[in-house]
Amino acid sequence: MEGNIHQLITALFAAFTVALAIWPLLRARGNWSLVGQFIAVAGICLAPLLIGSESIKTRALCSLVCIDLIFRVCDYGRQSRLGIAQPATWRAYAAFLVPFPILVDVFGERERARKRRSFTLQDAAWLVGSLLCFALVFEFCRLSGEVRVLRESFLVDHVVKVVLFIFSIEISSVGLSKLEKLFGYEVIPFNNHAYAAESPADFWYRYNQRVRHWLYLNVFATCGGRRNRTLGVLAVFFVSALFHEYFFALATSHPDGKQFAFFLLQAPAVLLSPKLKQLAARNMLGKFTAHALTILWFALTSPLFFAGVDRVFPFVYASR
Repeated sequence: MEGNIHQLITALFAAFTVALAIWPLLRARGNWSLVGQFIAVAGICLAPLLIGSESIKTRALCSLVCIDLIFRVCDYGRQSRLGIAQPATWRAYAAFLVPFPILVDVFGERERARKRRSFTLQDAAWLVGSLLCFALVFEFCRLSGEVRVLRESFLVDHVVKVVLFIFSIEISSVGLSKLEKLFGYEVIPFNNHAYAAESPADFWYRYNQRVRHWLYLNVFATCGGRRNRTLGVLAVFFVSALFHEYFFALATSHPDGKQFAFFLLQAPAVLLSPKLKQLAARNMLGKFTAHALTILWFALTSPLFFAGVDRVFPFVYASR
């Protein structure tokens, strides 16, 4: 355990050193900024390799921090090239790299998120309650191999785990917002009732809103935005596929292509989502049908995503 912590600290120190050292190139406009961004991303992507391949969970934790760091470096580079991150000091850039609030990765956004609102007893109750709920879900998944019906039926096992995943990310989003409020921030919540989505596009709009905001500014808008929606959507999910596949492969020392396949499959579903939106706008039956088809789509494709999670936490699926 002590060795894992030492390796984690070493890897994170290396990643942040690369990100900090590259600042002079990032703040330059034009091609030099792009060169700096490329060097930083490459260096940060390699940092988890400083952790032994047997320490899968430690590598996974390091990868999460590295993804957050990569997003921050890329956004700062984008704003520098546009001239909207200037004038900015090295100290301001260094403060921006601090990974809290989590995935608030647009330069200047954290400063706008500062609020002076009191942290109430109700907020504290939500924070503690969300932590307890997440711990209970985690413990249930860990012990689910002892539940016969889950162990013997992949279908039942998968449905239960999807429901628990949706519940845990929603309650975690609430808890995270309360924790951030404790430290004086009021940021867009992680998730906005993703279970209520009426199309794949609606789901991805609601799910992980902070990453969605980063992808919109740094990928979708860069590819032409709404003027070239098809290219933008394909680029967004290609970037998501690359990041998920690389870091899951890095954590487990074994690429299997399932993360890549899952996120690439979402692109055509999102492009076809306006059809479901039209169906949902007709009447209650259309609304119910669109919602049901959306749930069915993610039920059918999510085993690809959960397969990667199961490699990091081998107790996610009870059935084998």
